Amino acid sequence: LKNNIEEHTLNNNYPNSAKIILMGDFIEEQDNNYNTILSGQVKNIGKKRADFVKINFTIYKDKQTQSSSTNFTVFINGETREFENNIISNSSLSENSIGAFSVIIPSDFGPFTSYTYTIDWEQYD
Repeated sequence: LKNNIEEHTLNNNYPNSAKIILMGDFIEEQDNNYNTILSGQVKNIGKKRADFVKINFTIYKDKQTQSSSTNFTVFINGETREFENNIISNSSLSENSIGAFSVIIPSDFGPFTSYTYTIDWEQYD
């Protein structure tokens, strides 16, 4: 399986911002129902807390056409924070913190040839 890496560049020009990177490689497993599980860890190597950290996967069924792709998004399992309006999230990462994630690609999606990913986050003071 080919793993294409897209570098997240949104906050790279701000040295005092959060910056989330993938640690190591994805772990690819199958469960008892033949679903594919992609999991791994991310780390905040920036100077600020990152909130609502998520990973967006685009899974490609073949190399020929974009129309045979599907998107999957999963929030990381990180630190719990309470925001305005009583919103509580467990997908924040403080400076130097690590969070885990796993996304399930259902078996009825069928075999796939490759995937790309982006890491996305927001920042609140």
